[in-house]
Amino acid sequence: MNGCDLLIVGAGPTGLVLALWRAKLGVRVRIRAMLKKPDVIQSG
Repeated sequence: MNGCDLLIVGAGPTGLVLALWRAKLGVRVRIRAMLKKPDVIQSG
């Protein structure tokens, strides 16, 4: 991994708490989160 010691996949509550906890211990953390696609509204 470039530029980080720990890669966390998922930015839910558990992932964010883990990232914060490790960062406070001096670990370089990177978070990757999947973005939801916007809902498509069809009219007509």
